[in-house]
Amino acid sequence: MDKTGVCTGNSVGKGAIYESTTNNNNSIGVQIGGLSVGTYQVYVAARNTNNNSIYNQLVYAGSSDAGGFAYSGTGTAPAAGFTEETLSFSGASNLTSWVNGSNMAVLTVTLGAGQYLDVAVGDSSASSAEYRGFFNSLEIVQIAAAPEPGTVSLMALSFITLLLMMRYRRPFLR
Repeated sequence: MDKTGVCTGNSVGKGAIYESTTNNNNSIGVQIGGLSVGTYQVYVAARNTNNNSIYNQLVYAGSSDAGGFAYSGTGTAPAAGFTEETLSFSGASNLTSWVNGSNMAVLTVTLGAGQYLDVAVGDSSASSAEYRGFFNSLEIVQIAAAPEPGTVSLMALSFITLLLMMRYRRPFLR
């Protein structure tokens, strides 16, 4: 098989975690807890580097409460709260560099208090040349943090104090 470009050497695209059986529509997923409230970009590389056939990998990302992982599975519309991106592989192409929507997916997920980040990869159809989901790499980057409630309260109190000081400030007569 063709292991060139981003799938060689020490690249994060060389190896993968995957379901070992070759039955139809096997997905692989991960659930991550303990992340701060905020918005995250999730970067996923998903490719079987031993398969030069034409096939798709669907990448799903979303949030869930109390550790429930409820994405819809491959070949169907994503569950509520999940977004998806399709990576289409045509033989040994898409390997010279990392390209969003070609050999890697970038999905945006917003997490609330106590929510978990869920990411899954699977095949797009039962007739595909690759029935398994592959995780080559996963990177999670927080792009917008929600301010802590104490920070918001302190800012509001400071603003009110400043307004009161400006209102009751009297000029010196001397």
